[in-house]
Amino acid sequence: MPVKPPPAPPAGPPNAEPPAAALDQGDAAILAQAAALRASGKEAWQEGLHSEAGELYSQACELLLMIGADGAPDEAGEAGATRGGGGPVAAELQKCRLSLSLCLSKQKRWRETVVACTQVIDANGRCGTAWFRRGQALEALGEAEAAAWDLQVASTLLPSNAQVRRALDRAQSARPLTKPRLGGAAAAASPFGDLFGSGGGGGDSPFGSLFGGASLTTSHPVDT
Repeated sequence: MPVKPPPAPPAGPPNAEPPAAALDQGDAAILAQAAALRASGKEAWQEGLHSEAGELYSQACELLLMIGADGAPDEAGEAGATRGGGGPVAAELQKCRLSLSLCLSKQKRWRETVVACTQVIDANGRCGTAWFRRGQALEALGEAEAAAWDLQVASTLLPSNAQVRRALDRAQSARPLTKPRLGGAAAAASPFGDLFGSGGGGGDSPFGSLFGGASLTTSHPVDT
């Protein structure tokens, strides 16, 4: 029998988000509550209350992680909240985690900043802001090699951002000649395994899964 040709790809931009599943009333209420917490966090941030703002963003993240397959804020819940890299819950979760990472970095809580940014990267490897902030945190921790690697990814994703370029130039001037191995099993085998845990951005190189599959768009400003 003749082999049928593969179906034509769907119309639209290659990185378009998949259609979001409709939320039930309970999940929609949780999403609205998380958005309200994020708004309160922004107000606290604008008043210079960085610790209080971070707590509000953290509460919002916990709420969003409840919207999952079993309704519990555990690993299954997180997978449900971020599955497919799209949808209003994943978008809101990314905003809250990025805002949390900014609060943590403002307080110089660098390792916690790394964790928050890594959670964003694990869900959406195209988020240049997360790579940038994690690179800054790693630089502050003295991990110049890993910082330069993250900032190189951020520069690729945000090529016109002068702030990212300056940070990359500074980190590259301080890094050793070898490159780190960041994601998955590579993280455990590298000197940065304790920083990234089992995640970290995709395989032996953070570029491994950077340009594959659908994801959230990168619209969160670097400096806010």
